[in-house]
Amino acid sequence: MSNAIKYRPEIDGLRAIAVMAVIFFHLHFGGVTGGYIGVDVFFVISGYLITGIILKDCESGSFSLLHFYQRRIRRILPLALVVCFLSFCAAYTFYDKLTYGSNTHVLKRSLLFISNFLIADKQNYFAPQAYDLLFLHSWSLSIEEQFYILFPLLFILLYKYANKKYKSIWIVLTTLSFIFNVIYVYIDPKYTFYSPFARAWELMAGAILAMGESKVKLSEKRKNWLPYLATAMLVTGFFMYNNSIAYPGAYALLPVSATILLIYSLKDSKTYVYKVLTFKPVVFTGTISYSLYMWHYPLFILASSLYLEDVPFVVKWCLLVVLFLLSICSYYFIERPFRTGYFKPTMAFAIIAISWIGVYVTIKLSADNRNSRFGKENYRFTYEEEKIQTFLAKHQAKGIDTAYLSGFKVYHIGCTDKVPCMLIYGDSHAAVLAYGLDNLAKQKGISLYVIVRPGYPPLLGVHRQASDTKIINAYIHVLQFIRSHNELKTIILSARWSAYCGELKRPNNKLVIEQNIYGKNYLQDSLLILGVTNIADTFCKMNRKVVITTPVPELRSNVYKMIAIRTFRRKPYEYFSYSHEEYIKQNKFFLTFLSQLEEQNKVVIIDVAKQLLGNNNYKIVSDGHPIYSDNNHLSSSGSTLAANAFENMFKNIK
Repeated sequence: MSNAIKYRPEIDGLRAIAVMAVIFFHLHFGGVTGGYIGVDVFFVISGYLITGIILKDCESGSFSLLHFYQRRIRRILPLALVVCFLSFCAAYTFYDKLTYGSNTHVLKRSLLFISNFLIADKQNYFAPQAYDLLFLHSWSLSIEEQFYILFPLLFILLYKYANKKYKSIWIVLTTLSFIFNVIYVYIDPKYTFYSPFARAWELMAGAILAMGESKVKLSEKRKNWLPYLATAMLVTGFFMYNNSIAYPGAYALLPVSATILLIYSLKDSKTYVYKVLTFKPVVFTGTISYSLYMWHYPLFILASSLYLEDVPFVVKWCLLVVLFLLSICSYYFIERPFRTGYFKPTMAFAIIAISWIGVYVTIKLSADNRNSRFGKENYRFTYEEEKIQTFLAKHQAKGIDTAYLSGFKVYHIGCTDKVPCMLIYGDSHAAVLAYGLDNLAKQKGISLYVIVRPGYPPLLGVHRQASDTKIINAYIHVLQFIRSHNELKTIILSARWSAYCGELKRPNNKLVIEQNIYGKNYLQDSLLILGVTNIADTFCKMNRKVVITTPVPELRSNVYKMIAIRTFRRKPYEYFSYSHEEYIKQNKFFLTFLSQLEEQNKVVIIDVAKQLLGNNNYKIVSDGHPIYSDNNHLSSSGSTLAANAFENMFKNIK
C-alpha cells in the first residue's frame, strides 16, 4: 500500500492554470497564443508527483509495481474510455469517410496509448487539418502513459542497483533527452513535438525535483521571490509563444523551469501567488483538470464544425459553461467512483476491461459510416473520389516503365487504340480533370496520356520544399518522357494553382528554387510564376503547344462541415461557395500572369472555372449531382463540366 504524500493544494491550482491555458489556446480565446505550453506544465507535475510517491514507497520498502499500475489504470482509463467512445459516436455520425477513418485510427491507438506515434506521422499539431481529429489531444495522454509504464521499472532498477549514483544517472538521461529534443526539433519538428524521447526530459525534470528538493536550501527572502519570477515566465510563454516557433526545443525550457520553480518555492509559502493558486475555485478547477482536458477538445472541434470562420465569442462562453458542467459530472460520476474505492478492485477492473474491449471492438468493426445520419450525404460527395481513383486504375498505361518517375503515374485515356497526341501533366487536379477529358476525347476520337502525382504541380526549376532528390529527378524524367514522344503535340498543365499562389495559398506547400546561385529572395507567388514560366518555355522550345488551365474554384469548407452547417443552421449551398468576384480577387496574381503568357503567344489558357459558374457563385451541386468531392477536388460530374472548356480545342485536332 502506498504511503500517502502530503496534499499540496497549490499544485492543483497550478494544474488549473495549465488546463485553462490549453483550453483558451484551442478556443482562440484571450490572445493565449502559447497556451499549448500548459501540457508541459502537466508533464512536470506528473513527473514530480509520481516520483514522490514511488520514492517514498521505496524508502519505506512498501512499493508495489502492481499496485502502482492499478492506481494509474483506475485514474486514467474510465474517463478516457467514455470520452473515446462518445468521440467515436460523433465521428461516425458527422464525418465523411476519409475524416472518419482518420479519427478511428487515432481512437484505436489512443486506447493502446500510442496515438502520439500515429499523429506524429500524419498531423502537425498547429495545422488547420488538426481540427478534423476529435482525439488529437490524446497524444499527451499517450506520452504520460508510456512514461508511467517504463518509468517505475527504470527507477526501481537504478534505485536498487545504482545505489547513490541513481540520481546522477537520472540527470544524465534527462540531459540526453533534452539534447535530442533541441537538435531534432530542427530536423523533424512534427515528430519531435509528439515524441516521448523528446518529451521525456520534461517529466524527468519533475522527477529530479522530487528526488532533490529537500537538498536545496534557500533563504526565505529569496524563496519568496521565486513564485513571482516563475509566474512571469509562464505568463510570458502563454502570451508570447505562438505556433511559428520550433517547439518544444529550447523554448520548452521556459515552462518547464517555471513549473519547477513554482513547485519548489510554493511549498509552505505565504506569497500572493500561493494565495491565488490555493483559492478554492482555482483548486477545484485543478481537481477536475483531467475531465476538463479530456472533454474540451472534442467539444470544441464539434462546435467549430458548425462555423466556417472562428466560433463566435458568445458561443465560446457557452461552450466553457457546458465544458465545466460536463467535467464536474464526469469527475463525480466517473473519476471518483473508480479512484476512491466505490467499486471493489475486482469489480472496478472487470468494468474497465469489459468497457475497453467493447469500445475497441466497436471501433474496429465500424469501418464504414456511410449508413449514419450524415454518412449517406457525406458519401454522396466523397464517393466521387473513389469513382475517379477506380477510373484511373483501369487506365494505367501499359508498356511504360514508371519506376524512374518516382510516384508520377502514367495513364492512357480517350481512344486508347490510337496513338496519343496530347498529354495532361500535373497534380491531383490534373488526375480529376482526366476523368472528364476521357469522355470528351472518346467523342472526338482523340487519345491522351496523363502524368500526375498528387501534391506536386508541374513546374521546372522550382519544387515543393518537401520534395526529396528522387522526386526532383522525376521531374527531369517526365520532361525526357515528353521529349522522347514527338507525337505529343499538345501539353496540358493543370494543378491546384491557388494552393501555391494568391489568397488561398497553403503554408505547407512552400516552394523553393533549385539553383538560387545569387541568393535572391523570392516571394512564394513569384516562385510559382517562375516554375510555370520555365516549364512553358521548355515545352515551347520542343515545338509543343502549351495549354494551362485556370485554378478550380474552391469551397469555403470541407464536405462534412458543409453538411453539418446545412443541417443545423439551414444554410444554402451558395453559402459555401465563392462568388466570381471573390475568385478573381483570390487568384488575381496568377490569372494576370496567365493572361500575359497568352498575350505573348506562349500558351493557350483554358478557363475551366467558367464551366462551374452559376448565377454569381460557383456551383456545388448541379442537377442533384455533387460538383465537388471535397473542398477543392471536382467530382466526376464536376470534371465532366470542366472538360467542356476543351470542346473547341478538341474539335480542331485532326
